[in-house]
Amino acid sequence: MVCRKCGARYLQRIPRKGFFREKVLPRLGLYPWRCEFCDYQGLYRQRAVSVPDRSAEIALATAQRKLRKLPTNSTPRPPSQT
Repeated sequence: MVCRKCGARYLQRIPRKGFFREKVLPRLGLYPWRCEFCDYQGLYRQRAVSVPDRSAEIALATAQRKLRKLPTNSTPRPPSQT
């Protein structure tokens, strides 16, 4: 499974809370999941997923997320002439 918002592959099942999630969604075969990186909460048909060791993938995704948040210069400065 892949997060629909950020594309990360590390999702975690979250508990059902509320009437709709407890009574209606099970009948439709939908299960609530939360992305570990962007906190997106989505409904997926997959009940469980086998999770191999993804520590390297998690570290890479965290680094990529931090890089996206860095400010970027829209206009590069010309090199100084000394």
